[in-house]
Amino acid sequence: MSLDRAKICPVCGAGNDSRFDVCRKCGASLTDVAPSPEVPASRGMVKALRISAAITFVVCFFTGVLALGGYAMGLPQLSWVAGLALGMLQLGLAEGLDLLQKIHDKLEN
Repeated sequence: MSLDRAKICPVCGAGNDSRFDVCRKCGASLTDVAPSPEVPASRGMVKALRISAAITFVVCFFTGVLALGGYAMGLPQLSWVAGLALGMLQLGLAEGLDLLQKIHDKLEN
């Protein structure tokens, strides 16, 4: 959801369009809430990156295991190293985004 200004629900913390008077997530009243200049970063991206990293680890591991039976020497190791590197990059990005969100939340309070 891309918004220029949003009303942040005091009950659940969800970002709502500044035109709404009721929270889209929990139904709480937003009539006394002033629009904020920005919407907090979505924690959904962090979760998606963590899931993607786990899938990357698993797929590259099994790709390497399947390549062990073949004739291409070095392919299993290449698959494992590439999977490890890509998965760790995804996890690092997820943790960085999570840390930035936590810092943002602390500064808001």
